[in-house]
Amino acid sequence: MPAKILIPIYGIHWLYYEIFIFAGLTLKTQFLIEFLQFLIMTKNYFFTILFIITQIWVAEAQKNTVGFYNIENLFDTVDDPTINDEEFLPTGANQWTEARYQQKLTNMATVIAAMNVDILGLGEIENRKVLEDLVQHPALIAKRYQIIHFDMNDGRGVDVALLYKPAAFKPFKTVRIPIYDPAEPKFKTR
Repeated sequence: MPAKILIPIYGIHWLYYEIFIFAGLTLKTQFLIEFLQFLIMTKNYFFTILFIITQIWVAEAQKNTVGFYNIENLFDTVDDPTINDEEFLPTGANQWTEARYQQKLTNMATVIAAMNVDILGLGEIENRKVLEDLVQHPALIAKRYQIIHFDMNDGRGVDVALLYKPAAFKPFKTVRIPIYDPAEPKFKTR
C-alpha cells in the first residue's frame, strides 16, 4: 500500500474509495472523499498530505487477512451413495474410522486457528457437515467462522468452500457458477 502513495492525489482519492467500500464504510467513505476533494480544490497541500497519511494509517489498521488451505480429503465416516466416498469409510481402503476423522479435524482446526485469517478458502472437503464439524471444533469455535459451500459435480464428492469471520467480511451474494469446457463437455469437477 505505501508504494501507491506515489500516484497522483486524484488516484489516491479513488484508491481510498475502493478500500473503504471493501471495508464496508460507505457513509464514512462519502465524507472522506468529499473532504479530500475540498482539500485538493483549495490547494491546501499541508492538510491534504496530513489527511492522506492519517487515512493510510487507518487503512493499515483495518487490514483483513485471507488464506487458502487444501485440507486433503476431509471426509466423514458416513456413506453417501451419490458420490464415490467408499475409500473413506470404516470398511474402506483407508479404514476411515470416527477416531481418525476426529484426529484429522483436530489437526486441521489447530492449523487454521494458528493461521488466524479472516477469510479462508478450503479445498478437498466432502460436504457441509464436515465444515460444520470443523468450525465447531474447540480450537476454532471462538473464531465464529461462517460457511459458504455448494455441492460440486466432482465424481469423488470433493468440494471447495469458504470460511469467513462475519466481523471482517459480509457476503452480499453467493452463487455457484459452473464451468463448462466445450472441448470436454462431459468433464465435471469442482
